[in-house]
Amino acid sequence: MVGTIFYRKEGLFTGSNGVFDKEKAQDLIKASEGFSDETGIPCMLDVYGDSPEFICDRIDFVSEVSDRPFFIDSTDAKVRIAGVEHAEEVGLCDRLAYNSINVGTGVEELAVLAGSSVSAAILLAFNPLSNSLEGKLKVLDDSVGNLKKGLVETASDCGISRVLVDTGITPLGEGASSAVRAIPCVKAKYGLPSGCGIHNAVIEWRWIKGREELFVDAASNVLARTLGADFILYGPIERARNVFSTVAFVESLFGEASEEFGLDVSDTHPSRLLLK
Repeated sequence: MVGTIFYRKEGLFTGSNGVFDKEKAQDLIKASEGFSDETGIPCMLDVYGDSPEFICDRIDFVSEVSDRPFFIDSTDAKVRIAGVEHAEEVGLCDRLAYNSINVGTGVEELAVLAGSSVSAAILLAFNPLSNSLEGKLKVLDDSVGNLKKGLVETASDCGISRVLVDTGITPLGEGASSAVRAIPCVKAKYGLPSGCGIHNAVIEWRWIKGREELFVDAASNVLARTLGADFILYGPIERARNVFSTVAFVESLFGEASEEFGLDVSDTHPSRLLLK
């Protein structure tokens, strides 16, 4: 379960200079870790940055208050590059996963990744030419956009040995269903862990605005896990309570069913922790 922190709408910031409320940020992080420990579902942070300076400060802060792995994330390649270079400098690349390698990733960015000790990254299976299931699988295999090779081979060339495939959620009516269907297909075809940020489809759904969005959001994450998602980018970290509770329910069902088939689950699995 991956919650995003340091995006601009969460109320952590006191101005436009990137200064944030450290106590509140720590409380949000510790709350998500608490839900993780209570349910047995592992958690990560998606650390968002909107400038090179800010991403470095936020990496330092997160590494001090949490020992969990984390993504670095930004819409700006320069920010992501700065994050990798800073993590390399301070020795945090073993905890860092890159978000993401995609069809828009440029030569400079790939070179920085290849020259770093980062070994984990998301491959974003978004195909601007086709939001279909076939289009998503194509970008993993073949050259699309800026890339001369498919995402899987490109990542390997950069030394990425721990790969997560994000199936690239788009709004309802624009291929969201293909992204959901791609989760088990990626697992079956490539043997790679897959997941998505299905939360994005909910927040882009105009009809739900002003209605019970939180309930729909929680249910959408359950759907992703039911279809086999190995990781879920559940959106704002403030929503941890809702999504951990709902996903823990379906995970407990999975654990119970596994034992009925004679399969073992760990002592920290939700079905062991929450069904006592």
